[in-house]
Amino acid sequence: MTPGSVLANKFEIVRTIGSGGMGDVYQARRLSDGVFVAIKILRLDLVKDKEAMVRFHREGRAASALKSPHAARILDFGDTDAGQPFIVMEYLDGCDLMTEIDARGALPHGEAVSYVAQACEAMIEAHDLGIVHRDLKPPNLFLAREGQRRVVKVLDFGISKAARLGDGHVTSTQMSFGSPLYMSPEQIRSTKLVDQRSDVWSLGVILYEALTGEPPFMAETAGALAVVISVESHVPPSRKKASIPSGLDDVVAGALQKDPRKRYASVRELLRALDDFLPSPQNANVGPRGSAQLPRGVGSTIVMPPQIDLPPIPAPPVPTRLPAGPVADGKRTERIGLILAAFLIPIGVLAFAFAIWLYAKRASADRTTAPATSASAP
Repeated sequence: MTPGSVLANKFEIVRTIGSGGMGDVYQARRLSDGVFVAIKILRLDLVKDKEAMVRFHREGRAASALKSPHAARILDFGDTDAGQPFIVMEYLDGCDLMTEIDARGALPHGEAVSYVAQACEAMIEAHDLGIVHRDLKPPNLFLAREGQRRVVKVLDFGISKAARLGDGHVTSTQMSFGSPLYMSPEQIRSTKLVDQRSDVWSLGVILYEALTGEPPFMAETAGALAVVISVESHVPPSRKKASIPSGLDDVVAGALQKDPRKRYASVRELLRALDDFLPSPQNANVGPRGSAQLPRGVGSTIVMPPQIDLPPIPAPPVPTRLPAGPVADGKRTERIGLILAAFLIPIGVLAFAFAIWLYAKRASADRTTAPATSASAP
């Protein structure tokens, strides 16, 4: 699509926002009222790819079923004259949470909690509808500017598991996996084991990263990362940053239990645990649940939507590190446990590494980053 072309006799293309392995995203103007929208169009060469079509339609069905103010709104959908499906979404002004963390590092704990609580609101509705996201991560939490406040919008339900929406099956490895740093131990072993508690885990990892500036589990290779996620204990956030309330250590620990049976059973439980740490309306930087005030000096950019592609994972080895922190007395025993674990869960590790290699290969071929521009009112 080129600027000036008209899609479905309804939308005039303004510019390309981004391109990737799955398709292209455009800024467009709705002809009926002049409102700006974002349109995601599946690549022409993927129209005959059954798995790509299933994933694309799944995203549209899952997102359109959600009415939460914390989920990006689907405004329209259809097919181009060439048979390419497209999704029309609200055009968001802001940036994603990963961009925010990269720019500012660890966030004030009230602000971090507010963002995750808003994401919880969207996921409660999704889970009630039988939709498990399976790829929650900071790039998929968009901080949309609404006046002087930011409202979190959960994006990219492309690999969601939608049990109640008549969903087809995606069998390919690259379609089944989420982003490694945010995957639960059971998701590493098998996608068949994934339920809403895997989303709880991912939200716990996001919370940890927003609080400390780095993920709780890191390693130098894909296989090592799989083992670390499966057996290593995380360093409590308050040991990374002394200003973090110790009570938040307990919340994070509840979300990051290796055994899903010991984890918060639902996002509702996680949200209840976060309630005590939500900032008051009088806080200078963060408003009540549902919105956060823009920090001073932080401008906004128009980026809509992030992640039109498979997770942005560089080619192996994964550029991550082992968690920093004091060495425990039982470190030698822990290392022996890691060696044993490497033998006990080889199938999961190999599948995990293979998945990373597949979409690293795909992403390196044709993924580009959406350009950032100064914000202006539509």
